Amino acid sequence: MAGIRVISSIIEMTGAILMLKFGTVDKAFKINALIACLAPFILLSVTGIGMIKLAETISFSRLLIISAGVVLIFLGMWKM
Repeated sequence: MAGIRVISSIIEMTGAILMLKFGTVDKAFKINALIACLAPFILLSVTGIGMIKLAETISFSRLLIISAGVVLIFLGMWKM
């Protein structure tokens, strides 16, 4: 999980450096849009790995609550 987050942060830092290098709003907007497309996949990956590991230690009802929370996060993102 931490490895995926480290990769995510490297991608975000690279995006920030590219934004500074190009120095225009339209290029920064395109870079930001590309990074924003990756965020949901990173969230799903990290959450999925965590839930697989937690499945051994917590009850099924708690896993359902966590899953519902992730679904609500995605619904909130798509309704913006």
